[in-house]
Amino acid sequence: MLEKLYLEDRTIIIYETSNRIIKTLKIMSKIFGKNKKITFAKEITKIWETIKKTKLKKLIKWLKSKKSRTKGEIILIIDRNKKLKKKKIYKKILKTFKIVKNFLPTSTAIKITSKIHDLNKNILYKYILKK
Repeated sequence: MLEKLYLEDRTIIIYETSNRIIKTLKIMSKIFGKNKKITFAKEITKIWETIKKTKLKKLIKWLKSKKSRTKGEIILIIDRNKKLKKKKIYKKILKTFKIVKNFLPTSTAIKITSKIHDLNKNILYKYILKK
């Protein structure tokens, strides 16, 4: 389900449990990239409220460094994908894919295209199959 969120151009708000937070962030890191900006909010409106805006890779490291940071009511706010204009991005990605595909097998072309555009290869693969 999280993979579909990559193509979303609006801010995304997720309520996550403390038991799944690290696992969810790792999945998000694979989908959005480790440098995706995210806001972590814990225990909002309470005296011990915590709000931290950082990159996914730094947030994971920060949470792992102290177990108590993963306890409580957690909300993740994912910045909208500002550079995502679906038609333009699709055109650029497809253009890259078609050029690479001329010289390499489809699976290799997808891997290379996904690296170039910092896109999860599974998302690209599913998109290519739909075309």
